Amino acid sequence: MELTIRRALATDALFLTSISFGAKRYWNYPEEYFEVWHDELTITEDYIEQNIVYVAQKKDTIIGYFSIVEVNQEHWNGEVFISRGYWLDHIYIRPAYIRSGIGTELMEYAQEYCRENGIEKLYIFSDPFANGFYEKLGATYIKESPSSIENRTVSLYEYRIPEKSKEQIEEEELLQKIQEEAERLRQEAEEAEEAERLRQEAEEAERLRQEAEEAERLRQEAEEAERLRQEAEEAERLRQEAEEAERLRQEAEEAERLRQEAEEAERLRQEAEEAERLRQEAEEAERLRQEAEEAERLRQEAEEAERLRQEAEEAERLRQEAEEAERLRQEAERLRQEAEEAERLRQEAEEAERLRQEAEETERLIQEAEKAREILQEEDAKQKRKSIFGIPIEKIKHRPIKLEHESLEQKISELDQEFEDDFEDIEEVAEEATLYEIDESEEYDEDHEEYSDNEDDEDYSDDEDDEDYSDYEDDEEYAEDELIEDDREIQIPKLQLDEAEIAALIRPVKDDASEEEKILENIRTASTEIEVHIKTEKEKMLAGELYIAWGDEFANDKRRARRLLREFNNTDVEDKKATIKILKELFGSTGEYIHIEPNFRCDYGYNIHIGDNFYAGYECVILDSCQVKIGDNCILSPQVGIYTSAYPLNPEKRSIGYEYAKPITIGNNVWIGGGSIINPGVTIGDNVVVVPGSVVLADVPDNVLIGGNPAKVIKEIETEK
Repeated sequence: MELTIRRALATDALFLTSISFGAKRYWNYPEEYFEVWHDELTITEDYIEQNIVYVAQKKDTIIGYFSIVEVNQEHWNGEVFISRGYWLDHIYIRPAYIRSGIGTELMEYAQEYCRENGIEKLYIFSDPFANGFYEKLGATYIKESPSSIENRTVSLYEYRIPEKSKEQIEEEELLQKIQEEAERLRQEAEEAEEAERLRQEAEEAERLRQEAEEAERLRQEAEEAERLRQEAEEAERLRQEAEEAERLRQEAEEAERLRQEAEEAERLRQEAEEAERLRQEAEEAERLRQEAEEAERLRQEAEEAERLRQEAEEAERLRQEAEEAERLRQEAERLRQEAEEAERLRQEAEEAERLRQEAEETERLIQEAEKAREILQEEDAKQKRKSIFGIPIEKIKHRPIKLEHESLEQKISELDQEFEDDFEDIEEVAEEATLYEIDESEEYDEDHEEYSDNEDDEDYSDDEDDEDYSDYEDDEEYAEDELIEDDREIQIPKLQLDEAEIAALIRPVKDDASEEEKILENIRTASTEIEVHIKTEKEKMLAGELYIAWGDEFANDKRRARRLLREFNNTDVEDKKATIKILKELFGSTGEYIHIEPNFRCDYGYNIHIGDNFYAGYECVILDSCQVKIGDNCILSPQVGIYTSAYPLNPEKRSIGYEYAKPITIGNNVWIGGGSIINPGVTIGDNVVVVPGSVVLADVPDNVLIGGNPAKVIKEIETEK
C-alpha cells in the first residue's frame, strides 16, 4: 500500500505520543526509564505547531513520524551541550512497522525538506539501538553524551545533507553509463573505418604490384573490389542506422520523462482538488457542529428553565410545609400550656381531696375508676386490643382514676401510700396524652422490646385475652384493692411517617366530644411516637438531588478513597494479588480479570461497579458521586474521564456550594478512546466505540461508532452473530 508523508496536525498529538512510547517499549527498556522519559516522549499540540513535524501514514493510520527542532542559541542542558543549528529531535515507527523501510523513507523525506529549505546538516542524539541506522545513512559519529537516565550515555552524530537526492544520483549514473556506451560504439565505428582504409591501401599496393598479371585476375580483383565496396556501403548504412536508433532511443526516453512529469502534474492537481474538497467538507462540518452546539445550548437553557421552575415549585411546597409545621408547633405549644394548666388544676384538686374525708374520697374514686374501666372494656372489644400502654387489661382492675372536667387528661390519685409508687408511670403517660410534640432527635431504645414481645407472647394471645376478659366480668371475688402485678416499663411503639401521615395523626379533639371520647383519643395519640425522617446530604447525593458536600461523612469517605488510591498507584502493577485486593476494597463491586494502569483517580470508589475483563489505561479519572456501572469486556484508553458530578447553572446556588450527580451506565464490549469525556447521566449501549477526544453528552444506542464534541453517531457497527 502506498505510503503518504504529510505535515502533522495538532490533533495528531495523542497518536504521536502513543507511537513514541510504543517504539521505546519495543526495545524492552525498564518501566522506571519511562517515568524519566515521560515529558520527552509526550508530544503536545504546541510542540507540533512550533516545530517541523511530519507523519507517515497508510490509508488513515499514522505509522511513524519525525520532528526537527531549530536551536537559535548554544546552551547547556544540564551536562549536555546543545549546539546552535537544527536537531533531529524524534524519529519513531510503530513497532509493527519497524525494519520495514519506513524509517529510511522518513529520513529521505527529511533530506529533501532540508535541501529545499537550505538546511545543510542535522545534529542527532542517537539511542544505542539506532546507531547502525544513522551510520548506514552516512552520519558522522562525534562523541558520547550523558543521557537523562543516570549512568547511561547516548551517541552524538552529525548528519550532512547530501547535495543531491538518491533519485538524482541514480539518474546521473544512468546518463553516464549511456554516454560511455555511445562513446564505445563511436570508437568501434572509427576502428572499422581505419581497418577499411588500411585494407584499401593494401589492395592498391597489391594492384600496382600485380598490374602485369593476366586480365582475368584484374577482372576478378575488380569484381572483388566491387563486392568490398558494397560491403563498405552496407557497413556505412548500418552505422547510420545505429546512430538513428540511438537518437530515437534518446527521444523515447525524453518522451517517457515528459509523460511521467505530466502524470505527476495530474496527480498533484487531483490532490489539490481533493484538498479543496476536504477543506470545504471541513468548513461544512464546522458549520453543522456550530449549529448543533447552538441547538444543544438552547436545549440546555430550556431544560435549565424547566428545572428552575420545578425548583421554584419545590421551594413553594417546602415553604407551605414549613408553615404547616410551624402551625403544628404552635398547636403543640398551646396544648402543652393547657396540659400545664390541667396539671395545676390537678394539684389544686389533690390538695382539696386531702381535706375531704378518706371514706367519701375512696368511694367516689372507686366509682370513677369503675366508669373508666367500662369505657376501656368497650373500646377494647371493638379494636381487639390486648393491652393499654403495654399492660394487660385484666391486670389494670380497679385503679382509682379521676376525670377533671375539661382538662382532657386522666387524674390518678392516691388511695393510700401503698398504691402511690405503682401508679406513677401510668400517670405520666396520661399527662403526655394531651401533647402533640414531634421529637425527631429521640431514637428507639433497642434494650426495651417489651411492647413487641407482648404481641408474640403466648400468655397474651387473642384467645386467652378474650377468655381472661370475660372471666374478669364474672369474677365476684375480685378485690378492689388488688395491686398491679406487672411492673415493667411502659413502651411506646415507634412509627416512620411522612408529613401527610403526621398531619392526619396530629389532630385536635373535638370540643363537643364526651369525656370518654376525649380519654380514648388521648390514649391513642399518646401510644404512638412519631419520627420524621430528613434526608442527609449523602442520601441526596446518591438520589441525584442538589446537595452540599460538607461534613465528616464526606471527608471520611474521601479520606478512605485517597488512602486506597495512594496504595494502588504506588503498588507494582505486576503484583496482581495486591492490586486486585485494593481495587475490591475500593470499588462497590468488581468482576474477574480487571487491570487498571496508574495513575488512577476517583472520588469515593464505592459507587463504581465493574464487570469482567476490564482494562483502563494511564491517567483515567472516574468522579463517582453517583453510581457508575461498567459492563463486561470494556476498555478505557489513557486519560478517559467519566464524570457523574455537575454544578447548577444558577450562580447563586454554585456560590453557596450546591452540586448534584447523575448515574452513568456503560454497556458490554465498549471501547472509549483516549482523552474522551463521559458526562453525567449518560447511558452507553453495548458494542459501542468512542473516537479519541470525544465529549459524550447524550445517551448512545447499541452497535455504533461515535465521535466529536459533542459526540455524534458516525456509523453503525456490524456484529457477528
